[in-house]
Amino acid sequence: MTLDLKYYAQGIIKAEDMSNDPSFSLMTDVAVGDEIEAEVISMDDGHGNILLSKKEAQQDTAWDVLKTYLEEKKELTVKVSEVVNAGVVAYVEGIRGFIPASQLSLQYVEDLAPFQGRQLNVRVITVDPEKQKLVLSAKEILREQEKEAHDHKVAMIVPGTILNGTVESLQPYGAFVALQDGLSGLVHISQICEKRIKKPSEVLKAGDKVKVKVLNTNDGRISLSIKAAEENAQAEEIEDTDVDALVATYFKEYDHDAALEDPSTEAYRKVWNAAKAELAIRAILKAKGAKGFTTNFDDLGDIEYNGFDQIPGLASQRLMAEGYGFGAEGDWKSAALYRTVWVMNQGLPKGCSFLEDYTLNFDGAKSSILQSHMLEVCPLIAANKPRLEVHFLGIGIRKSQTARLVFTSKVGTGCTATIVDMGNRFRLIVNDVECIEPKPLPKLPVASALWIPMPNLEIGAGAWILAGGTHHSCFSYDLTAEYWEDYAEIAGIEMVHINKDTTISCFKKELRMNEIYYMLNKALC
Repeated sequence: MTLDLKYYAQGIIKAEDMSNDPSFSLMTDVAVGDEIEAEVISMDDGHGNILLSKKEAQQDTAWDVLKTYLEEKKELTVKVSEVVNAGVVAYVEGIRGFIPASQLSLQYVEDLAPFQGRQLNVRVITVDPEKQKLVLSAKEILREQEKEAHDHKVAMIVPGTILNGTVESLQPYGAFVALQDGLSGLVHISQICEKRIKKPSEVLKAGDKVKVKVLNTNDGRISLSIKAAEENAQAEEIEDTDVDALVATYFKEYDHDAALEDPSTEAYRKVWNAAKAELAIRAILKAKGAKGFTTNFDDLGDIEYNGFDQIPGLASQRLMAEGYGFGAEGDWKSAALYRTVWVMNQGLPKGCSFLEDYTLNFDGAKSSILQSHMLEVCPLIAANKPRLEVHFLGIGIRKSQTARLVFTSKVGTGCTATIVDMGNRFRLIVNDVECIEPKPLPKLPVASALWIPMPNLEIGAGAWILAGGTHHSCFSYDLTAEYWEDYAEIAGIEMVHINKDTTISCFKKELRMNEIYYMLNKALC
């Protein structure tokens, strides 16, 4: 090859001095006009030309380039030039690189011959200029490609899905279950069955066919539950005769229009579906041994297959009356608190409920807050026998005709309470209230209470906001501040009490003093 050096003499590179790579071709790898870096071998080849070597020049810089490839984990395409003992050879930057058989594939390679002349995507894994050692790996890239494909498959699995699987192995912490498409997931020991077990082998063995429910697919891992799948099955096994019996109970216990009993109507079907939802929730709560639950009106399952066709408001109302804790929109603190309120309220006459600030009624000294929720108000506080009604509900993804109990609360004094997370402690906020007779609300067919927070709406609501109060609360006619003081003491949490004597200035001082106390207490512990 002749080079224009822009000098008094031309440069010459012999073919053998172009590259160490046996696959190099002057005809295909070099074109007229290319700039080439080369090292001078001789100023005169005997014919007045300067003799050069691209191979020698490349040797000086190639190892630095290879180190960069190693650091950057650069993906390279190489051609296998030779099959040798225990691997193959390919050249990078003119340097002979070795690809061990163990780095050619994800599986064991017995016959290397088919790799001769094959193009491979590789990554540099070892660079040692002193020992002239360059090691490449195709396995790293193949492993990454496999992981990417695996993660894509996992991402396509929707949490909540019920799948068939086969137990492939048992570990002290759980069971690995083989799924479709070559995937597998872990059933933690706590998710195998309802009863407590010391090791998975007590109830499972390799090869067992199981149904599992997908809990989550975080970080490419699949978390499964046999227990939850069984609970789903229990819910699905609810018999129509049981639903019919519960609907009959509804009609017996609650006032309702006679037309609601007509099975041909949409309203009846909604009541029937509400009864089935109640039985399903009961089955799950019983299976789990749970004493409370929350709902989220935007996540109620696929309607077509296994979801609710309406918010389970009627079920929530009836379950609260039996002592199950309830919190709307995932509010677990209210669910736990209501369960506590219900237990504390046992043997007392007037009842309790989960409620939320629904709307305000400005009426001078009698300004009040309408307490309700979309549907979920406990009938224990009803002044009269509740009415079973079906009305359209336009909230959440279940915008549909929805069954519910409609009533107004008793009049009288009571306490409402909520718990808020202050970061370094929990705070119990208690407000004395006066439930008053509500006006008719024909366009708002829900269960409700109307109360004046003590000492009045302005101060009571203001203090509630200053303390960080939520719009959810748990109410009782029977529990007084004394009960709540005892509870806060037992639970080891802060309590603030808003009552007829509260002023905003004094309440602010109380909050500041509490903050100082808890900060000092934390610092000294």
